[in-house]
Amino acid sequence: MAFTLRKNIPAFASSIPAISRVPGHLTVLPLPSLNSIPRQLKPYTSRRRLTTSSSIPIEPASNASIPSEPSAIKKKKIKEDPLAPMKLGPRSSTTEEALSLISSQPSHYAILEIKGRPYHVHVDDVIVTMRMNEVRLGDVLVLDRVREIGSAEYLLRGNPYVHPDYHTVKLVVVEHPVGKPIVRKHWKKRGQDKIVVNTTSHTALRVAEISIKSS
Repeated sequence: MAFTLRKNIPAFASSIPAISRVPGHLTVLPLPSLNSIPRQLKPYTSRRRLTTSSSIPIEPASNASIPSEPSAIKKKKIKEDPLAPMKLGPRSSTTEEALSLISSQPSHYAILEIKGRPYHVHVDDVIVTMRMNEVRLGDVLVLDRVREIGSAEYLLRGNPYVHPDYHTVKLVVVEHPVGKPIVRKHWKKRGQDKIVVNTTSHTALRVAEISIKSS
């Protein structure tokens, strides 16, 4: 049987001697060495840029500078409250006359703001608001967020609040009541009903004083 070499066989295959096959005999020939196979080697180029240690300046430990004095600590700037009342200058005669007219009235009312909610109150009224954990029974609170204060004939309205130099509003903490429990039932499956009980806590404040500051 004759064997023919194909054209797509590499060039180094021609260096292998031909094998003559005889029935019942097997001939083993040594493989050619790799040095005899021509190869094209390309230089290795790394995509990552490397820096040598010589480019980094290193100073000896003896020359290291040690600060003799501790560095100054930067003080944190405290942000001012945008709703804080501004300092007022001397009052004009018109302002004094208007305040004296309101203070001459027998009774006054005020619209206060507590926890973002307005309350229209008079003296000896009781305000029930959400729980205030930072106050105790008997504490006196002086409010500065008063939207409106006046009487039956005159009023003083703020934008958004009346300046605290024009009025005095005091509240006294009288009680921390607990609301009525609210029971809710959830029917999921028979024999697996879920009952949820919610209770709310409040704080009761009594209006002790509503007055106008006039000279």
